[in-house]
Amino acid sequence: MMTDGNTPNLHELEEKARQLLQDTASYTGADIEAARGRLKRQLEAVRDLKAQQGWLNALCCGPTSKAVNQCVREHTWSAIGVAGLLGVLAGHCLTRRH
Repeated sequence: MMTDGNTPNLHELEEKARQLLQDTASYTGADIEAARGRLKRQLEAVRDLKAQQGWLNALCCGPTSKAVNQCVREHTWSAIGVAGLLGVLAGHCLTRRH
């Protein structure tokens, strides 16, 4: 997972939120229950975000992506030519009248 050093990663946030929920389990009162409810919703949101990022990391950082990246870097001008050709073909197909 990519972090910039200033922001905690999602795993740390999830652990801290879980620990806070455990630490406040014995507290009572309407305010603390409302705060615990908000914390639970935020914890669920973090879990969902982690699942989305896991899928995104698998897609973007997988072996196929790395192989394509290496190929494009080794054959830059060929890749530019292929991309240009695909653009021209797509433009031709989209503007073609029947």
